[in-house]
Amino acid sequence: MIAIDIINGALNNKYDTAILLSSDTDLVPAIDFVRNNYNKRIEYIGFSMPKTEEFEETRPTKRLIYATDLQRVLVVSDIKNFVLD
Repeated sequence: MIAIDIINGALNNKYDTAILLSSDTDLVPAIDFVRNNYNKRIEYIGFSMPKTEEFEETRPTKRLIYATDLQRVLVVSDIKNFVLD
């Protein structure tokens, strides 16, 4: 559904920049399509978190880093104040 939203928003000129919080590389064709055909910018926010007892290790996706206009990688210290214990 995210790919459809990215394309639909571009077709209807609903955004200049989309902010993507997903590391799903299946989105790359939709990203390429809107960047190349509609001059839209895509910002990728990825996460870099170590493995814990509760969660698997998370790393940003290089393919999305290369496919997007701006990238941000959040680490534990960026989000720990927002996590409820």
